Amino acid sequence: MLTNIKLGCQDIKKNVKFILLTTMFLVILSFISMVILHTVTMLSVDSNPHYPISYEIVYSEYEFQSNPSIVEELSQIFDENAVSYQYSNSLSEINNYPINVLFGNPEILGFDRVPDFDIVAFSSGYLDLNSIQYNGVEIPVEKVPNQSLELTESSVYIVFNGDALKEVLKSYYEHDFTYIISVLENTYMMSSDLEAKNSFESIVNGIKGIELKGRFDSDFINSDSNFVYYYLVPLFLIIFFVFIISYLNLQKEMILKKQKELIIHSLHGATFCALAVRFMISIFLPISVSYLISLYLARGLEHGYLLLASYYGAITFFMLVYIIAVLKSTNINKNIRGDLQ
Repeated sequence: MLTNIKLGCQDIKKNVKFILLTTMFLVILSFISMVILHTVTMLSVDSNPHYPISYEIVYSEYEFQSNPSIVEELSQIFDENAVSYQYSNSLSEINNYPINVLFGNPEILGFDRVPDFDIVAFSSGYLDLNSIQYNGVEIPVEKVPNQSLELTESSVYIVFNGDALKEVLKSYYEHDFTYIISVLENTYMMSSDLEAKNSFESIVNGIKGIELKGRFDSDFINSDSNFVYYYLVPLFLIIFFVFIISYLNLQKEMILKKQKELIIHSLHGATFCALAVRFMISIFLPISVSYLISLYLARGLEHGYLLLASYYGAITFFMLVYIIAVLKSTNINKNIRGDLQ
């Protein structure tokens, strides 16, 4: 066994370039698979009807104009179908705590909604704060579980709904319209709520000086999904299996070239497992190195480790089965008997 391990290391020295190229190719395949996984994950999020999406505002002019009816229109959308989330410098300075403001339905971002109240303040429960000041009024701070998409332990959140929301939007419109744009820039709504999305887009398109960038419509998502699922994934699988087949055939040729050498080792007492170990060393080296490199590249990628484990597990399995089959097909034992006869 030890002799075959040494011979396996010698095979590595003789085929350094081949092993380096194999390692590099495996890493490239791993990178491609991770890119595909990331793309599929992002598309599934965009097409998830239970996940909030946002819009990006693009400025086309320095001055903005809009109809006063925008206050009522936005109030109707935000009351049930949208929410705007942003940090408030003024409220944070007044209360000496970081305060985030939510306009509209907080349930879209995972917060519990408090009925029958137009203004509600809450925190995650880690802050020793019972109330905050807003327009000279003391608002009690409710403690809620930290289960939402945006909730942080060090912040306080204040939600505006109903008449309170309408009054804030009206004040923004009358005093500084850029505040209205700030609300629009940080708006979230459910991807499945097509009516609300169309209404919101119509409102923004009616404002002179700004435009929407990156509209979240189903045609856009479906076209990207079709490209990934029908072109990118099949292409990757074809490249993957072509690589496996080519690599295994090269290993087969190496085994056949060393057939006489294997017979001699068998005559000197080498077992079938010991002979297999020799070739597995040169096979597992590029797999192990490329796997470690891919693990480093995949850090932070959701499901990345599971993908790599499956990917390299499949490669290892195919190679093990194939190498054993090739060694058996060489009929070493029969050749030995033939030589003895």
